Amino acid sequence: MMAIKIKPHALQGFEIRLERMHVPIFEGAEIKSIGAKVKHMSIINHARGYVNKLNNPRNVEDRTYYLEKSLRCFDKALQTNPNNKYILRNYAQVMIRNALLKSRGYHNTTKKRCHK
Repeated sequence: MMAIKIKPHALQGFEIRLERMHVPIFEGAEIKSIGAKVKHMSIINHARGYVNKLNNPRNVEDRTYYLEKSLRCFDKALQTNPNNKYILRNYAQVMIRNALLKSRGYHNTTKKRCHK
């Protein structure tokens, strides 16, 4: 919603000029709907993704769970603001960390299986 503040004497002058030009001011205006149109700016999703990125449990499966949850939050944030360099940087860091954890985690589990 948008608002304009006009001083009373300025409004009177404006109305007088419009009347001279035979232009109706606001009489025929119809408002079908009024709604708030606010850009989310992805602040909430970025914050959620960042908190999940910082979550660091000991278990590899839990770490990958939180990193994947972080990636989902960053995906939502990038949908509303695709050129945000901070979201893109954090997204890339989480992708790299997730890939490293998965490769190390699977590598460690295969080594344990081989030793048995």
